[in-house]
Amino acid sequence: MKRLYWYVFRGCLLSYLICLVSIVGLFVVVDLSTKLGDFMESGREDIALHVFRYYLYSIPLVFAKVSPLITVLAAIFVLARLKKNNELTPITASGVSLQSVLAPVVAFAAILSFGSLALEQWTIPRMTRILRERNLSEGKDKVQFHNLIRDPKNPVLFFMVRYVPSKRLMENVHISRLDERMGETEYIYATRGAFPAGGEGWVLEEGYVQRFDQGGRRLGHGAPDRFDRLVFDRTSILPFDVERGGDQGTVQPLTDLYRTWRSHPELTGVGVQFHFRAAFPFANLILLLVGLPFALRTRSHSYFLGAAQSAAVVAAYFALSYVCLRLGHGGYLPPIFSGWLPAVAFGSAGSVLFRIIPT
Repeated sequence: MKRLYWYVFRGCLLSYLICLVSIVGLFVVVDLSTKLGDFMESGREDIALHVFRYYLYSIPLVFAKVSPLITVLAAIFVLARLKKNNELTPITASGVSLQSVLAPVVAFAAILSFGSLALEQWTIPRMTRILRERNLSEGKDKVQFHNLIRDPKNPVLFFMVRYVPSKRLMENVHISRLDERMGETEYIYATRGAFPAGGEGWVLEEGYVQRFDQGGRRLGHGAPDRFDRLVFDRTSILPFDVERGGDQGTVQPLTDLYRTWRSHPELTGVGVQFHFRAAFPFANLILLLVGLPFALRTRSHSYFLGAAQSAAVVAAYFALSYVCLRLGHGGYLPPIFSGWLPAVAFGSAGSVLFRIIPT
């Protein structure tokens, strides 16, 4: 039995690697073809190195989203090879159940589930942070207008009439610092604002600063303080964030999300995000348990029909996850239900279907 288990496990691992390279490679090719113009227009001198780094750090993010699909495809390919070589018939004829034959595949999916959970905790937050801090985006040269950006870590609002991503240049910049009651304590206007390479903040030019007391009255005899150059480093906003139009692209570790949510239960969006990201990695195992019974139809000519049904199951899971996520953010579902409802529903169905696989 150990030799059989290792044979099936090795075949599943090989199929998984082939599917992984194929799907991720296809994503890179398609994504690059749509963004190549933006990369070329960015005016970067190290364009080839920039593109390489962009996709290098983006691959873990892509992997986290498509890993369940790759797991199901790998398992289907293993079954296809066993059926094609007429290996399942003698194995089951010797008294070994199909559940036992598929035990290494299920174990492989379980390992992937916990591995994906580890990626959500450590790797993905680190990769998104690198993308953001190194400004590894498309670097598009398309001018953006009327951007309103909120700093997620500091009580600061940015508004700019015009922004040029390739130059990291803001024009007609309005910055407001707020207190706990969302009252304005400081207002800064600058004609231009730039973020130099390797800089620690935004360099503002030709503007003024106006400060207010708790009652909203102007300080300093009502006259603003003018400046020719001012370094504004009291914000976490980077060029990457401005280009994304306020979507900071930051991904926090699961433990940080949980602590934030437990400390501030009113932040239901944080709770929804935590439960969704904690539950999604287990789709590797759940979708396998649901999809395999369809792929293991007894008649040989119905195998491809079973594979198509497995793909439909994967699509249904993703669709239900998206619907629950939107309902959670809309306040129609509690955070824990929005994240775990698809996993519980499909997991329960998968455990039943897997046990009644015909031998």
